Amino acid sequence: HMKNIDVSTPLGHNFPKLLDDFFGDTAAAQLLFRMENDDFNFTVKNVRELEERLVSFPDGSTIYMPDANEWSYNDSVPRSKYFSPVLQASVRGSLLASQTMSTFAAGRPTVALHLRRGDLASTDWMVRPDSYYLRIVDSIRRHWPDADVHAWSSTLIKKSDKKGKYWGSADFDALRQAGIIVHLDGDKLAPVWADFMRAHALVMASSYFSYVAAVVTTGCVLYPGGDINNQGRALEGWMDATHETRASYDEEMAACLDRSEERHPKDFS
Repeated sequence: HMKNIDVSTPLGHNFPKLLDDFFGDTAAAQLLFRMENDDFNFTVKNVRELEERLVSFPDGSTIYMPDANEWSYNDSVPRSKYFSPVLQASVRGSLLASQTMSTFAAGRPTVALHLRRGDLASTDWMVRPDSYYLRIVDSIRRHWPDADVHAWSSTLIKKSDKKGKYWGSADFDALRQAGIIVHLDGDKLAPVWADFMRAHALVMASSYFSYVAAVVTTGCVLYPGGDINNQGRALEGWMDATHETRASYDEEMAACLDRSEERHPKDFS
């Protein structure tokens, strides 16, 4: 339940349309409504309190929870419990049904890279350098030599002082020279998420944008270590793509890609 938000174009995007793309044609009408705090039966601070009190709430109660970011507070509970196969398939199926055009070439292993750029300077901790992505792509191509590799990022957002931009198209030339197709500044989110979900391997950025697709994809997920972006949490089966000098790195990469092949047998027959 969402309270006091701009239900039309938050962050410049058509949010109702995104909900319909993800959850079906009538999702926005069912999920978006306006209520004041006093209109809810109960208020909880976070997921922990919600789970602790859930059995005490009568059926049909309306509950206001302003913050769901710390959903993985209990390390004894597998994070995948919050993303059941049924939930993953439902979200994935709805979005892919609404976004039928694929960016990838048919008949080849597919790889999606998300580069967090846009409003961040190159020194920001969330910005992984080109070398990070190129190294991962080299590792993937040793396993899938004919992989079709695409990268998505943005350049249009201005610097914090509003004078110029941090990034330009030329900043992605190293990827292009490595045979990676670069997509910049798309004005629609759903088609990009759909391609992330279709990819046999998804290389995440430290960003919730790639996290959205990562938690529902059936492909190999390569994440940038740690807590991803201070709140997003890695699910079981994802591979930490940092610290490439560890002895098990190549073995972990092969296992992740092999699992993707097993989940997409028609694509690798």
